[in-house]
Amino acid sequence: MTWDAIVVGGGIVGASLAYHLVKAGVKTRLVDRHDTARATDAGAGILSPETSSTESEDWYRFGVASVNYYQPMIQNLKSEQDGDTGYAMCGLLRVAVDDDEIAPFDESHEVVFRRQQENQNPSADDLFDVTPQQAQEYFPALGNVHKAFYHRTAARVDGRFLCAALTKAAVSHGLDILEASVDSLIVEDHQVVGVVVDGEEMRAGKVAIAGGAWSTVFGDQLHVQIPVEPQRGQIIHLQFDDRDTEDWCIINAFRGHYMVAREDGRV
Repeated sequence: MTWDAIVVGGGIVGASLAYHLVKAGVKTRLVDRHDTARATDAGAGILSPETSSTESEDWYRFGVASVNYYQPMIQNLKSEQDGDTGYAMCGLLRVAVDDDEIAPFDESHEVVFRRQQENQNPSADDLFDVTPQQAQEYFPALGNVHKAFYHRTAARVDGRFLCAALTKAAVSHGLDILEASVDSLIVEDHQVVGVVVDGEEMRAGKVAIAGGAWSTVFGDQLHVQIPVEPQRGQIIHLQFDDRDTEDWCIINAFRGHYMVAREDGRV
């Protein structure tokens, strides 16, 4: 059988791509072997480009547009399938905990609030400074902090739930899923025209590679470098049996650490 499109990799990127393709009427097959330790299952899912201190305006605009798209997409997914999307608007605190974090906090504060003024977004009701005491109200388990600001409309998403919701909705629109590993691409006249799975050729008008850290093998075949590689990280899960953490906000500190509360008493 020939497909209009084949998507290689069923993480959140591949699932989203397949979902949007089939909704547009494209006959699509998704090939996925569901590798363990994929980014979809491990990512924190913090949705708050407005509080990023990156100097890249292109990144900022792309991030804001992407986050704004979540609202209509989540509404569509709720009507197309019955699974949890893992999305929640919970707010985000950026804090300076120690003396040595005050300087980087101030630098970040300058970038974030300058951009707010330039873009008139987010509103002053959605992004503002808070006192250390107010910060503890947003995250009751928070210790003493020197400085903090709060982004009310920041959100979190659980990649596992969103990926499952996208996949389930895509199947309802006609997506075909094959649980397998793609051996190689089929390349003819400098064009990718399909994939080989367990020795069998599968042809398609378009092939999308969404294999995350495992995508580089296809780059080798195409003589291009795909700049994606594995990233090691450590995650600690804390369980609060006597606390309702669903409304706790995200804590964004420095030194690369952050905390994301979930609805099941887990942080």
